[in-house]
Amino acid sequence: MYKKREYVFDLPDYKITNSEQISGKRILVLGGGTARDVRYLAKKNDVYVVDFSEQALKVAKNSGVKTLKTDLNNRLGFKTHSFDIIVAKDIIEHIDNATGLLEEVRRLLKPSGYAVINVPNHFYLPLRLRVFLGKNLIWKTFGHDHTKLFEEWNYMHKFFFTWKGYKRFLKNTGLEIAKTFWDFGTLAHYNQPEIVFEYLKKTNTKKEIIFFLKSSWRIFNFLFPRSLRSKVVSLSPGLFCASFYVWVKPKTNN
Repeated sequence: MYKKREYVFDLPDYKITNSEQISGKRILVLGGGTARDVRYLAKKNDVYVVDFSEQALKVAKNSGVKTLKTDLNNRLGFKTHSFDIIVAKDIIEHIDNATGLLEEVRRLLKPSGYAVINVPNHFYLPLRLRVFLGKNLIWKTFGHDHTKLFEEWNYMHKFFFTWKGYKRFLKNTGLEIAKTFWDFGTLAHYNQPEIVFEYLKKTNTKKEIIFFLKSSWRIFNFLFPRSLRSKVVSLSPGLFCASFYVWVKPKTNN
């Protein structure tokens, strides 16, 4: 259940635009909830958020985005080639008809557009060790512990992607990877430091703690630059990265 007090502030995900300022774009967010990661785009763009939760959409609508309550397993009521950017983060693994949803993404994207898609990687190194020790695939990483909420018989994830399988899945739905975002563990998406620091600031965490974490992060980036980490992780994303965060475009028939 969404609690409004937990979503009164934005936590923008700038990787959606690769930190570029954009305007005049039509953007569709699938399973976007309260839209707190895309509200910053609504000021200069036409942003639509689709979700099944009326409570979440009510919060999103108050943030200046357009909303639509629907089941993502069904065809969406938008015209073909009507969006410049489509965002589907951490939603595909929940959908019964995952292939159908990706086919809808391809249908709705303009030929020049792109989609931002992320799925969790249940097979990266720490989770492989969990399985080796006789535990299940229920997601458990630093800061995210689904084992407290779910059992093996009611887990909300329905699909479990390897990197090789994920690439085949995208290809089979007429999409091709245009850009990847690699970092170790959860740093590429779930625990992006830039978003974490903003969250800590807005939740009134002690300034001393934030200063210490930011300083540690600067030192870490000096010793292990993001570009270097990305190259290392790209050698085996399935082993080193906790999620597959990519931009995809409609596949061209060349």
